[in-house]
Formats: sequence, structure tokens, C-alpha cells
Amino acid sequence: FNCEVLVMGGNISNAYPLFRDAMEVGLAGIGVKVRISELKETAAMIGSAHLVDDTFYHRILPLLTLM
Repeated sequence: FNCEVLVMGGNISNAYPLFRDAMEVGLAGIGVKVRISELKETAAMIGSAHLVDDTFYHRILPLLTLM
């Protein structure tokens, strides 16, 4: 789907230095760059909290069925 960037977050991103070289070499062959999220675990909490808002949830519901 022509992905250009892979964003990593959560706890796995803390270990990224351990497998960075191998992963970046593999992804370079298909033109994908890796970026580490600054929010880490907090991003999931923000997203979950946002879904509590019924107006927002109903606005994105059609998109969720496509995922």
C-alpha cells in the first residue's frame, strides 16, 4: 500500500536499538523508514480516551470497518 514510514511506539520501541540495524536494512530494500513515537504507551491511552467521545466514535466508525 506504498507505506513510506513505520512508526513504532510502546515498549517495543525501547528495545529498538537492539534490532535497529537489521530492521532498517530490511526495510530500506522496500523504501520504508522507521520512526520512534515520542508518546510511546501514552498514544494508546490518548486514542482510547478519544473513543469515549460518542460524537468522535460515530464519525470514525465507518473507517474502522475498513481496517
